[in-house]
Order: sequence, then structure tokens, then C-alpha cells
Amino acid sequence: MASVDVKGLEIHAPVSGRMEEVLTPDALEFVAGLHREFESTRQELLQHRAERRAELDAGGSLDFLDTTREIREDDSWVVAAPPDDLRDRRVEITGPTQRKMVINALNSGARGFMADFEDSNSPTWQEHDRGPRESHGRDRAHDRVHAGRRQGVPAERRGGHVARAPRAAGTCRRST
Repeated sequence: MASVDVKGLEIHAPVSGRMEEVLTPDALEFVAGLHREFESTRQELLQHRAERRAELDAGGSLDFLDTTREIREDDSWVVAAPPDDLRDRRVEITGPTQRKMVINALNSGARGFMADFEDSNSPTWQEHDRGPRESHGRDRAHDRVHAGRRQGVPAERRGGHVARAPRAAGTCRRST
């Protein structure tokens, strides 16, 4: 992808290889549209967050909003049950999205793996490209998780099911 021609969108990094599969013109237009639609609301929420933080720093307390009292006291408000894969989370591991680490997490015996796109992931262009593919962990051609060889033994996912979920990076933070 040599250039991007989407109103209000600039990419300041090379887009090549597998990234071109994700950053299609339609996908970029979708993202730009979301930005146009919700940026002012996002900025207002960030300002409100800063004001609330200042209130708490000045001795304010955490409590439920009065405007939500009706919902909290209404017994008919319920949430759906979690999917079967996420009901037993007594043993869950969170880790980086590098393929070798994903394999280790999936083979750890934990019932769930949360792919960490924030704290344990370098926020580089390449990491955000590679991370989703590797945390999903499947080789399309072989339908198996692999990371090459380790001491002559294939580093490969052993059998059994592990629930996987992403831990997304904070999209509401201001960039520094």
C-alpha cells in the first residue's frame, strides 16, 4: 500500500506485508468514519475523566452515580450468562502476544489465556500487526500453533481447549 487516501487519516509508518491484509481501503475508511463520528465524545470523556481524577485527588470518594440508582435497584436488569469457555476462570494466565509466549501459556494448564496487548506488549506498529495473528495462534496451512524448534523439539501447542480473550490496549488514552 503505497499511500492512503482517506479523509482525515494519515499513517506515519510503512504498510507492507501482512499489514496490507488488514489495513484495506475499506477498513481505513471505517476507522476514519469512527474517528469523525466519535472523536468529540472521546475528548469530552477524557476531559471528564481528568476532572473526576482531580475530584478524587482532592479527597472525593468513589460511589455509584445517582443517575444510575433506578437501574441498580431494578431487579429486572440482568446480564447474560458468560459463554461456557469463560465460566471457570479459576486458573487463567495473561501474557504477551509473541507466538512462543502464547504457546507456553496455552500449554501451562491454565483454562484461559488473555492475550495482553497493553502492559506486556511493546506498542510498536509491528507488534500491533503481529500480535493478533500470533495470539490467535493458528497456522492457516497446518491448523496448529507453532514457533519453530526449541532444542531440537518442535515448539508446538499440545492438545486440549483453552479459552482465549484479548486484553486490548487503552484506546481512550492520549498519545504521548
